[in-house]
Order: sequence, then C-alpha cells, then structure tokens
Amino acid sequence: MRRERLFDLHPREVVDTDVMVIGGGIVGLATAYYLAKRGRRVAVLERSTFGFEASGRTAAGVRQQGRDLRELPLAMASVALWADLDDELQDQTYYRRSGNIFIAVSADEMAKFQAATEQERSAGLYVEMLDRDRLKHMVPSLSDRCLGGKHCPSDGMAEPWAVIRALVAAITRHGGRLYPNTEALDFVVQGDRVVSVLTDTIEFRPEVTVNAAGPWAALLATRVGVTLPIRPFPAQLIETEQVELRCDGFLVFPGEAVYCRPTISGCIHFGPISVLTPRDVMKSPSQLSPVAQVRTKIASLIPALGGVHIRRAWMGLLDVTPDTLPIIGPVPGLSNYIVAAGFSGHGFGLGPGVGSALSALIVDGRPSIPLQAFSLSRFASAQ
Repeated sequence: MRRERLFDLHPREVVDTDVMVIGGGIVGLATAYYLAKRGRRVAVLERSTFGFEASGRTAAGVRQQGRDLRELPLAMASVALWADLDDELQDQTYYRRSGNIFIAVSADEMAKFQAATEQERSAGLYVEMLDRDRLKHMVPSLSDRCLGGKHCPSDGMAEPWAVIRALVAAITRHGGRLYPNTEALDFVVQGDRVVSVLTDTIEFRPEVTVNAAGPWAALLATRVGVTLPIRPFPAQLIETEQVELRCDGFLVFPGEAVYCRPTISGCIHFGPISVLTPRDVMKSPSQLSPVAQVRTKIASLIPALGGVHIRRAWMGLLDVTPDTLPIIGPVPGLSNYIVAAGFSGHGFGLGPGVGSALSALIVDGRPSIPLQAFSLSRFASAQ
C-alpha cells in the first residue's frame, strides 16, 4: 500500500472506472454484470483465467438447505435469481432445479435432520423428511447404509464452466472491461479512499473497489491495511466415466463428509467435503484424501460407483472464515472499499444474490438483500 506515490519504475496507462472488481470468480463476475447492466463503468481484474480458482473447480451446487440460518435469506434470494439466469444472461448455464438430499447413515443424523427441517420451514424454506422407503424410491442406487434423508426440491445445480462463460459474455455485452491474466499488485490510498489500483502496466482509478479475490482476498486486503480472517482450504473433486445411474439430484452425506452429483455429460462428480461446520475450520488443512480412499467411502453409499472408471481428479482452494459465513460489505477505515470473500464453499450458489446485492449497495447506497450478518465487524473482538 502506498499512502502517496513517490515514483514509478515505468509509466502506466491510466484507466478511470466507476468500479474495480478484483477477482474473476462467480461472485466478482456477477457483481460486475449487475453493475454493468445498470450502466456503471466496471473493470474486472483476474490474476489468471476467469473461474480458475474455486468457481471453476466446484461441485456447483445451488443450495439453500443446510445453511446457517443467517445465510439462508441470501441463499433463497440467490436461488430466485438462478431460476431466470439463462434468460437474464442470454446463454445456457445448465442450471436445473433437481433437488438436494441430505442423506443419513445413523439415527442421530435423522434426528438432527428433523430438527433442521423444523428450523428451515420456520424460516420460509420448504424441506421434507424422507424415510428409507421414499429415499430408496428417489435414489434406488443407494446402499442399505442409508436410513433416510432431508430433501429440498427447490435446490439444484449448474455447470461452472457454462456459468463463467455466460457471465463473461454478458459483462462484455453491457460494456464492462475484462482483464484476465492481470494481477492487482498494489494500491494507492489517500485518507479513507483507495484512489488507485496498480497492475504491472495499468493504473486504474476507481470510485469503488470490490475485493472478490477468494483465497487471495486476505493477502490483497493487507495492502490497504485491512485484516481479513480468511484462510485457504483445499477442495477435491473426482469425475467418473459416463455411467448409467438414476441420480438426478445433488446428494450430500454429512456423516461421511462426501457428496455426489450428476453432470450434464452423464459423468458423476463426487468428493470429500472439506469444510462442513465451523469446527472444521479449527483443523489444519490436511493432505488431500487419496482418490481410492474417497472412492471406497462413496462406494459404500452408492455401490454402483465402486467399479466405474475414474477419468480425472482435481482440486481448488476454498476461502474460509472462522464461522464459515462470508464477509460482504464495506470495511472500517475505508469509505470506498468493499469485500466479498470468505464464502467457505458456498460462493457458487450465492453468487448471483451477492452480485445483485452489491450492485444495489454501490448504485443505490443500500443492498437489495440485508447484509449485516456478513459484516467484518463481527470478528472485531477476536482481532
């Protein structure tokens, strides 16, 4: 961070913009899209290719159930936007409202699901309990270990590559400027304002800067004197060959910390759940589980997956906060700097809702969805 500019090693092109978004994942791109649609001059910096980090390596669930109740209104608002997103972006995201099922392998889990069902219904989300027979009817491929579940029919999924492609095209169509493979290296701060964002070749002069840099957000924030309690966590995803498996929805096995979902190509994606509760954040990020180990676990739940060929596996980095809720909104000490990071594996589904809310905050001075629960100030006593 520079409080004043002393010198430059080489001259930079100067670009004035209304809003600078740093980070080309779904949250940053959705924010840029809604701003560009409202006529704001917006530029997006991405240190690699768009969607390169968690947004492009995600299981791509669009989920409301199983949320912290403070996050549920944002998730529900975002799902409402997902419903019309293909028309909105004039492109295919392959979003489908195919349902999400949390599946229990113990009586204790079933009791927890029942309590969560009552809480979520009280908050306005329709979920339903499934006994073993109904669960097996919906997902015949499950093993006898599975005792029942909790089903949210309005949950779903999309294909990450398609979502990123559609957002990039829509931002461009509305006049936004995109800068892939361009890293934000430093900032100029004058008083309580970030007045410049510096790359290797360009000096951007934004009215507002949005830090949506995912696992890199905390590092970038230090350059303007802000501490974000965000740490990276690895997330692993495994893809099978095309397989005949009656499995339309997104399946989550909390007790076994694994998930499974079909893709539009007929493959199955499955993997371990890195961060399920705030307690998991206290653990040190471990080595990735061997593919064979994860496969053995998922095969004990869905036997048909035990013998299928594994095509590939990969990992991404989640940006995780101590309470697994995101940090969204302005930060103390800076009047024109907004953070949208720390989504803890929830960012894909929340992306449209966050983008819409932040565009309203920036343009109208008030978010379209309440964001108080996600303020950085909630961590003030711990810092």
